[in-house]
Amino acid sequence: MSQRALPIAEKLFEGYLSYIEAFNSYTRLAPIYFAQRNWQATQVNHRQRLRLYKDILFQLAKSFQEILGSDSSNRTIWSLIKKEYRQMITGRPDAELAETFFQFDFQKNFSQ
Repeated sequence: MSQRALPIAEKLFEGYLSYIEAFNSYTRLAPIYFAQRNWQATQVNHRQRLRLYKDILFQLAKSFQEILGSDSSNRTIWSLIKKEYRQMITGRPDAELAETFFQFDFQKNFSQ
């Protein structure tokens, strides 16, 4: 079971990094669109930024359910995944946000 935890933790961490990169990209565009008075682009950018978190996490949760199958609700495997993931985020200035990212995915897997 532990051999399955590391690749999932890595995929989750990559998802988190992808989220941060995309969020920052949308955030950088916001003042540009505003200064240009491009209200349509501002609204689209705003919606995309708001949806980003859930879109990435739902996609990851679905992927993990496919990978883990019946183990997707196994608390032992998720404890191992969390241990691996925490090692990856330790020392990051955004570790609390990264932890929240994990918790949301964990809850999503147990609610289905």
